[in-house]
Amino acid sequence: MPAGGLIESATRYASPTVATSQIVPFTPQLDTDDLVLYELSAFAGGADYVTLRERARLRGISAVALVDTLAHLVDAGLVEALAPTCVARYRVTPDAKTAVMAPLDAGVQDSVRDHLGWCISLATAMATRHSADDQLSGMLKHDGVEQANLEAGLEAALGFGDHDAAARLGMALCLLWEFRRAPANAASQLRRILNGALEPATRIQLRAGLARLALREGDVDAALRELDKALALAGEVADARCRARVRCELGLARLCTGDVAGGHRLIGRSLAELDDLDAPFELGRAEWAMAVAHIAGSRRTRARLHLKRAIALQLAIGDEGGYGQSLLASAMALLLDGDRGRALEDATAAAEVFIDICDDDDLACALLVAAGALGQEHFELALEAAGTSTALSPQSVVAHRLGWSRELDVALAPARRRARGRAGELAEQGAASTPAVTVRRLRDVPKAGPAPGRVEVQMLGGFEVRRDGHEVYLAPQVARLVKRLALSPEGLHVEQAIDFLWPESTLPRGRRRLRNLLARLSRAAGPVVLRRAETLRLAPDTAVDMTRFEAAATEAIGALRSKEDPQDAFRKARAANDLYAGDLLPEDRYDDFALLARERLRRLRLRLLDAAATAALAEKDIALAEFCLRLTLDSDPADEGRYVALARLLAISGRFLPAADLCARARALARELGLRVSPTIAELELELARQAEASENAGAIAAR
Repeated sequence: MPAGGLIESATRYASPTVATSQIVPFTPQLDTDDLVLYELSAFAGGADYVTLRERARLRGISAVALVDTLAHLVDAGLVEALAPTCVARYRVTPDAKTAVMAPLDAGVQDSVRDHLGWCISLATAMATRHSADDQLSGMLKHDGVEQANLEAGLEAALGFGDHDAAARLGMALCLLWEFRRAPANAASQLRRILNGALEPATRIQLRAGLARLALREGDVDAALRELDKALALAGEVADARCRARVRCELGLARLCTGDVAGGHRLIGRSLAELDDLDAPFELGRAEWAMAVAHIAGSRRTRARLHLKRAIALQLAIGDEGGYGQSLLASAMALLLDGDRGRALEDATAAAEVFIDICDDDDLACALLVAAGALGQEHFELALEAAGTSTALSPQSVVAHRLGWSRELDVALAPARRRARGRAGELAEQGAASTPAVTVRRLRDVPKAGPAPGRVEVQMLGGFEVRRDGHEVYLAPQVARLVKRLALSPEGLHVEQAIDFLWPESTLPRGRRRLRNLLARLSRAAGPVVLRRAETLRLAPDTAVDMTRFEAAATEAIGALRSKEDPQDAFRKARAANDLYAGDLLPEDRYDDFALLARERLRRLRLRLLDAAATAALAEKDIALAEFCLRLTLDSDPADEGRYVALARLLAISGRFLPAADLCARARALARELGLRVSPTIAELELELARQAEASENAGAIAAR
């Protein structure tokens, strides 16, 4: 059902964000404290000030009175404030809720209906963003607040018998339950929704949600049954993205059964379908799934290639949950390759993401991978991390369903042997610790820094950092900072860097993260980034290929146009063109931060090639001019003028047939773009036909 139907459903419930004018106080005699408690009572997970302010306004409560009332209720122990250091959210305490609801029993249904409308409008926001990421990630970070509200709304919708509203809320919750533990009755609620009359697309999403719940419970057979039904239904809808997503999830479920070939085949087909669609969220998840399939098939080099693309997509669109899962898969691949240092970095970074979004199952797996990466050198911390993991998820759900349990047991064996009789004691210490403390200790594990040397940053044709000619591995967010600084030679303010890397983070938390990130960069590549007061910039001796290309191309264009020494100018042009290994950061094509620089550099190279072609024609070097023009056509295939210029050049050397082929390509391009074929192309085709005929006649006469 389209989002419009969902908004229509929301209107029926007088949502404060959709139809606020319909809310009417049911007991005007209540005082302000009672009214605020009444409004809060329906929000199982709590409500922020903005939501409360709108509802209070309709009850005739001023903003000042609302703040005073909330402070009074918090002091009285009737309301608790969640996350008071960030955006405060208020929730009626469990003990107070019964006392509040008893005298207000007459208006309970009104309150529940109002709240249900609010929940539907929240689900609408998620649906209209096509599951994308920044909306979802923002909800995941609120420590279950919105999840609890949506679950309460789902209970109300089922109680009212409104399967349409229940389906919308169920689909929104399925996105959250993928990362957060679902309540015990989640599967039964989804099945109740499926009993109603629903559209195929809705049924597909709900069955896929059921499958994900089954996988979290370790019931692979049930997951396969649900996904098979979903895929059969997907054949009835026209949404190619929906079919590809279900096929990818079915492939992952097949991997869980040990069917690596079958899972790989399904995920590969899904990936091929998504490559042709504008669906970066689903494409990022499919790239991650393909990496998991390659890890299962012991093809870890291929896995890292898919993870590189997945991470680029997920960082570009803000898919934090997917980014954490990709980091976790990268850590596992590195661990299996024996690169424990880099595996520990990626596993720790993944754990930080999962702490942010409160995903305990994935967090447990990340801590387990980090424990395996520590080995016997840090056996105490390894066993403490394993104990923290077990306390979060005794069965290590994610490791089990991805088939990593045996490998992680093997990785932890040296630490257990080294600990001897202390293994149980250390595990208990870990179970008593908080994940945040454990992750902080993992981050503080000393790592050997690199020897001093020359650092080169490659931005053209793909990102890479090399020290003394050897590639240096950088974790994705570390690499992202280096890319951003390479594009900002004037430097970047600390707060700009924090906003770029963690737009959802508070400033104090962002500063802590940035310090950790800079320490990781220094350990991996040395003093590449310098910090002066509140400004970050690349070290002066760091060589950046795009900077070298810009300088060389500008100098070469000037030399070509001056015509003083053509051979020296051509030499400079070749050297500059050799520096252009490809477009700027092609892996970040979905990210806006490199867009302008990418286009500027591409245009600069075109100017270089155009200048070289013009100079070559002046020197009557037809071969060089043709070479330059073909390069410009490869770089800018939509420019009709380049087809014309190259066709005229070919005609000069008597190659009329290839010249006519170029005109035909230009004509086909115009049709594809829905444009009229220009008179220039038509005139050139006639001219080429006359020249070809004259050439043939001249040849025939010469032959006689």
